[in-house]
Amino acid sequence: VAVLLIVLFFCSFGFMVETHAATITIVNKDGPGEGFNDSTPFTPVGGNTAMTLGQARLNAFEHAANILAQLLVSIVVIQVDARFDQLEPGILGSAGPNTVHRNFSNALVADTWYVQALANTLAGQDLDPNTSDINATFSSNFTNWYFGLDENPPAGQFDFVTVVLHEITHGLGFLPLVDVLTGEKFLGANDVYMRWLEHHGANPTDYPS
Repeated sequence: VAVLLIVLFFCSFGFMVETHAATITIVNKDGPGEGFNDSTPFTPVGGNTAMTLGQARLNAFEHAANILAQLLVSIVVIQVDARFDQLEPGILGSAGPNTVHRNFSNALVADTWYVQALANTLAGQDLDPNTSDINATFSSNFTNWYFGLDENPPAGQFDFVTVVLHEITHGLGFLPLVDVLTGEKFLGANDVYMRWLEHHGANPTDYPS
């Protein structure tokens, strides 16, 4: 199983940060004064020393990335488009791959979809250099974010670091492309994640079948 090393850094432009075996480019998709660029005053909390809301979001995102960086390795640049937008009530954030690939060099299973970041890692090259690997969006209208870095949100607040970890992991490939309601496969082919799923009560139980 190929895994990915991620160290993330945000600013108004896309920056490339190298660390050991990986490089990642984070593209800040927020406009001036919003999201990661929000200049609203912020009171430091839980090890996050930011003085503005945008910087607090950035610091927490970087912290989540550094947690992943201890576990994951890639020799190919990974690009993540990131933004804060108003989302539907109850939705904290979402992330997923921008493209998927199959039958590339070093693919572990033929005729099987892999998300862009994982496919790039296996192939040892960027299979779509004009497109970021992952698209991530987080809720700007949710007011109960906790941006501390200590994994200790007070009652009633949601730990932003934890949510970032969860969503970016989806973008790295922890998600199926099959329609779980109808069983329809993406363009008629298996994806590498759904190959490990089972549909209990069906015969056979393996999800590709």
